[in-house]
Amino acid sequence: MKFSWKKYAIGTVLLLCQSIALPGCGGGGSEATTPSMLSGRVALNGVGLFNVTVAVTGSGSASLTTDQGGGYSFTGIVHGGYTFTPSKPGYSFNPVSQAVTVTNGSVTVPEFTASATPVTYAISGKVTVNGAGLPSATVTVFDTVSGVPRGSVFTDNDGNYTFSGVPNGNYTITPTRSGYAFTPTSISPIVVNNASASGYDFSAAQTGSIIIDFG
Repeated sequence: MKFSWKKYAIGTVLLLCQSIALPGCGGGGSEATTPSMLSGRVALNGVGLFNVTVAVTGSGSASLTTDQGGGYSFTGIVHGGYTFTPSKPGYSFNPVSQAVTVTNGSVTVPEFTASATPVTYAISGKVTVNGAGLPSATVTVFDTVSGVPRGSVFTDNDGNYTFSGVPNGNYTITPTRSGYAFTPTSISPIVVNNASASGYDFSAAQTGSIIIDFG
């Protein structure tokens, strides 16, 4: 009877291990759902970058924001694969995103390196002749203060133009095309201040002599 009791007791413990996953019992299957933590950092020139949005996708999703030290963390996550993608206006990031896999415990995402990129805007408008769009007119953008040209663009088939890559500042635009005069001859100043500038239109009129041959 004593031997039979031990056998019965061992069988009971094995049954409990399989049904409720007692600590120290193998095969409970609870490890795959144990909450873990992912954390990382975003730095600019070695210094943590504040207020970067870090999007998390994959086995779970979240939108995180870096703290004053450039750090961020995602807690209480289940095991699986996650992709982290940082973003902040005026900055680019290397790498663009990173994928990590969580199998147990906490994981540190490799550091993202940020680089400042200038924020630019656009100046746009339309050139018309007799109410119709004038194609192939050249529109040149100048820095109003220095007078230095920043570049030129051509109007499209409908007379529209867009000059991109313009930082904040004051600008002058001037249209030209052989055989045409423009009203106004230029527009200045165009103030670009944290937004694109649009609606800077010109009207054109043909110039030159018209020769009539009466035979």
